Amino acid sequence: MYGHIPDMSHFAHFARRVRERIGPHIDAEDLWLRIVIAMEDQRWDLLRFVGRTDRNTLRRIWMIRIGADGVFYVLFDHRRFQPITILLPGWTVTNKGQRQRLDDQID
Repeated sequence: MYGHIPDMSHFAHFARRVRERIGPHIDAEDLWLRIVIAMEDQRWDLLRFVGRTDRNTLRRIWMIRIGADGVFYVLFDHRRFQPITILLPGWTVTNKGQRQRLDDQID
């Protein structure tokens, strides 16, 4: 059993964005749980830290590769320990007060 019991309050929003931004062929619940478990296990081979959304929150952006669908970004709330949404490469987010473009390259 994992130390964090994830709060699923934003799951409906996450599932909707997975369908819209990746496609209906992805099981949103399975992806949601895989992200939570990867975070819990500190699987930095699966998740790559991109940045914080600002200085005062525990929401952070992580890059993830989703099979043949490619690279996507996850907004993860570390206080609630849950993924909030999926973002697409090329989008711009605010990172520590600075605008940052999400690049689709994994080093």
